[in-house]
Amino acid sequence: MNAGALDRRLRFERASDTQGPSGEPSRTWSPLIEVAARKRELGGRELFQAQQLVAKVDTEFLIRYPVGMYPFPTPSELLRLVCEGRTYDITHVSEIGRRDGLRILAFARADQDVAA
Repeated sequence: MNAGALDRRLRFERASDTQGPSGEPSRTWSPLIEVAARKRELGGRELFQAQQLVAKVDTEFLIRYPVGMYPFPTPSELLRLVCEGRTYDITHVSEIGRRDGLRILAFARADQDVAA
């Protein structure tokens, strides 16, 4: 995998569900690992969800096989990606070659605010 093409920083975050002092559930996100990635927008789509029109942007990320992360990540509501201030939900992960890299398909809501 060409290192020059890996021009973005991609952070994996894992969720922790806790209970607040009054018993209400709370979810916090902790950084897991940060890697270099290639980002490619695959397109967008609009759908009607919960009586709201929601736009989603499908994105492909290519990364080198993360040495400190085994087994490699799988789609889960407890794992997400953050790239350039935008949060992505993982929909598919596949291995490139024999532990050469990972191809990660994810989506972000197009209406999500992007932090600087």
